[in-house]
Amino acid sequence: MTREKIKPIAAVVAAAIIGILIWSAWATREPEEPKVTRILNNLKDDGGDNGSNGSAAGNKDRVKGDSPIAGSKKTKRIRFVIPKERFLPIGRLRIPEINLDVAFRDGVHEEILIEGPGHWPGTPLPGQPGNAVFSGHRTTYTHPFGDLNLLEPGDTVKTKLTGEKMVRFEVTKNTVVPEAEYADFVLEQPKRPKVRSITMFACHPKGYRTYRIVVRAKAVSGRSST
Repeated sequence: MTREKIKPIAAVVAAAIIGILIWSAWATREPEEPKVTRILNNLKDDGGDNGSNGSAAGNKDRVKGDSPIAGSKKTKRIRFVIPKERFLPIGRLRIPEINLDVAFRDGVHEEILIEGPGHWPGTPLPGQPGNAVFSGHRTTYTHPFGDLNLLEPGDTVKTKLTGEKMVRFEVTKNTVVPEAEYADFVLEQPKRPKVRSITMFACHPKGYRTYRIVVRAKAVSGRSST
């Protein structure tokens, strides 16, 4: 076999070997975990003021699940993974009318809600354009939304993300919806793109899941610094 014929064959063999190595590396890689539509990497704990880190929730490495999210006539679902560090508080929720001042976390599954209110993955963060949704218990664990039914239009709700200024909202509506309808109802987004609102909901009446009590509030112009 001549040298001229050997060169093309060697090139083909080398390319095949490289291809096999690349395929092997790809096939044995760790599968990527699904992520929520928002990234919270820039949100950090502010030094413990928001709550305890040594909680039951922090004993697990991560929680996987799926959650409804508004976006069409029929509710869609997104998959999410919340690693251990995301059990840390990402902000505070204050409602003076019911003496509530509590940290909130990202997620609406039980490991989050045993610590306090949870922000629904896939909805905007409070203060951003759109409807930020919060869930909380009324009678169990820290029961932060125990008096949610007492809120009336005009009452003040304040939220503060770690490292950012407080945002003030005013309650616009307090309503009750059947359990079968609550997901689409609470996740509904404003028709106007610049509207900033929050929705808080919990089981109703206390101790039962027959209905959900839902409180909506709309951001007041500007941001409050206190």
